[in-house]
Order: sequence, then structure tokens, then C-alpha cells
Amino acid sequence: QYISQRMARAIEAFESGDAQRADIILDEAEKDADQALADIRIAKQVGEKSLEELILKASVKMSNDTISIDKRITETQIIYEKAIKLAKEVRCDNTKYANLIDKFGDFLQEFGKYDEAIIYRKELLSIRTKLFGENSIDVAWALNKLGRNYDLLDNQEEAVKLLTEAETIIKKMSTRDLACESEICNNLGNALGDLGQYDKAIDYHKKSLSIREEFFGLESAEAARSLNNID
Repeated sequence: QYISQRMARAIEAFESGDAQRADIILDEAEKDADQALADIRIAKQVGEKSLEELILKASVKMSNDTISIDKRITETQIIYEKAIKLAKEVRCDNTKYANLIDKFGDFLQEFGKYDEAIIYRKELLSIRTKLFGENSIDVAWALNKLGRNYDLLDNQEEAVKLLTEAETIIKKMSTRDLACESEICNNLGNALGDLGQYDKAIDYHKKSLSIREEFFGLESAEAARSLNNID
């Protein structure tokens, strides 16, 4: 095992009975440690600001229509992957990290990268369960997104299982989250429809429509989506 020259000198002094000299030698090590801690704090602050800028850059990149859509998708994915690596290096707090991988999962799913998206959906569910508990709205949202991802991967049985778990959570909550509730009903309708269970699917799409009319309004795009699913 490698030891520095300074450490070797301190050990030699200490073992020879000269603790005062060893203490003086290691004063330099203590100063270096203080500087290292200061540098780490500065690096963490810079890293966290850079992380926020990378997340913004991902959105800006996708909006830059001077670049072909395929190139935008490729470059945006690289930016997200870089942001995730940076988040781990600077050890950003779990809530921020969860929000980052949630955005990345949405991006991957939107552009048909379902196998990659599901990795982050599962990680998101794990983190939010630890942060907020199994019966939180955050976990319901994570289950909803993971369930939808499985439906897109043609694993409707797993999708229905996860979406039903999400539905169970929101039914227990004292305060309703209508946006989450409508999405779960919509996605259950989609998955059940894909399984050929059309009566159940229609019931869930009708529930989703009712909630969306209440929450978003009769003329909203969300209500129109539910009407389209019922037709």
C-alpha cells in the first residue's frame, strides 16, 4: 500500500517516540484536508449549477428546429445521460435526481425508446418509494408511468398490475389528485383495451373523461383525448 513521504516521516517520528515532531509534520496534512473539503464544496456547487443548465439545454436542444429531429433526439439523449452522470458525481439530493430521471424517462418514452425508458421508470419508483412511502401520490405517479411503459412494450398484464396498484393508492388518499387519477384511468383503459377487455376499458375511459371534464374543462385537449378513446 502506497503512503506519502509526509506520512512516512510522521510514522518514523511517532515510532521513534517524537510525537511532537509527528504532530507538526501532520499539520500540513490537516491544512491540505481543509483545502480539499473547501474544493469539494465549491465543485459540488458548480456541479449543481451545471446540472440545472444541462437540464435546460436538453429542452432548448429539442426546440432547436434548425437541427433535424433525429439529430436533436440523439444529442438530447447525450445531454440527459451527461446530466445523470454529473448528478451522481456531485451527489445531488434524491428529490432532484428523481425529477431528472423522470424527465429523461418521459423523453425516452416519447420517442419510442421504451426499453431504455423502463430502466429509469423502475429507478424512479424505487427512489420515490424510499423518499415518500408506498402510499404517496409521488409513488402513484411513478407506478402510472411505469405501467404505461409496460403497455407500450406490449406487456399488458404487467401494465394492468402496476396501474391497479396506482389506482389503489389514490383511492386511499384523503385529498384527490385529479390529474393523476385521470391519467391512471386513461392508461388502465388503454391497457385493458389492448387485452381485449373492451367493457372494462370503456368504463375506465368514461371515468377519465368525467375527471378531465371536471379538472380541465369540457373543451380541453385532455377531455378530447378521452372522448376519442371512448369512440
